[in-house]
Amino acid sequence: MNRVCEAVFRFRNQLAALPLLYALVSTRGEYENDWVIWVLASLACAAGVLIRAWAVRHNKYAQGDRKTLATTGPYALVRNPLYIGNMLILGGATIASELTWLLPLEAAWAYLVYTLTVAHEERRLNEKYGEAYRQYCERVPRWVPQLHLGHGTAATILRQSAGFLLLLPFLLKELNLLEIWPHH
Repeated sequence: MNRVCEAVFRFRNQLAALPLLYALVSTRGEYENDWVIWVLASLACAAGVLIRAWAVRHNKYAQGDRKTLATTGPYALVRNPLYIGNMLILGGATIASELTWLLPLEAAWAYLVYTLTVAHEERRLNEKYGEAYRQYCERVPRWVPQLHLGHGTAATILRQSAGFLLLLPFLLKELNLLEIWPHH
């Protein structure tokens, strides 16, 4: 398994983008609402780019410091913000292709590729940083950030506004991205 993870690590970004090759040559099942497509694609790509920029600012390794483990900024919330940013960018590109049905496949494929990549990286980081890295792994989740909202006013507003998530299914229905509901 280590050899597979190492090979995937070497070509991780190219592998993660493979489903987009199909999107380049196919028009099958395109969703033809340019306004919706381009807004959603732009938002996903912009979010991915911003997360990556924030992560690079806090990643000492990317800045040439090979001795310091990145634990600040987005790395204090989640261990793999660069790959999360990549997945958002890939999602945006998939949406831009108008093959919205391909989005769950692209997401699952990218998640598999980056999970194998992370397995390789975690082994190397554990060897390099030892106990400091193990403690970091105990505190910080691999993929899904745990947002610790204290007890202040802003935290209360955020917690209470979660009720707006009830609107999400209706928004998705209205956008009809998967063309599940008939048009009237």
